[in-house]
Amino acid sequence: MLTNNQDMPYVDGDSPPKSVVDTWLGVCRKVFKNVGDKKPAIGIHCVAGLGRAPVLVAIALIESGVDAIAGMSSQSPPYSPDSYQPHPPKAKG
Repeated sequence: MLTNNQDMPYVDGDSPPKSVVDTWLGVCRKVFKNVGDKKPAIGIHCVAGLGRAPVLVAIALIESGVDAIAGMSSQSPPYSPDSYQPHPPKAKG
């Protein structure tokens, strides 16, 4: 169930500014504070899909004491750029 939506825009290809990092870590602390036996989750995405969301996830993992690469790798299948297959072009019309 969505209980809060938070926009944290920053420029593609740049590091997130301190204000975005502070807001993001505040959201993480709030969601994961005193969870007991609940299993809270945060949905995060980058509108353009250029990597901003994974950067914020890595920052949260690092700040919580988890190795970011190991933490993210354990959550999804291993990715290799060599295995990427481009999607077919969309039909115009």
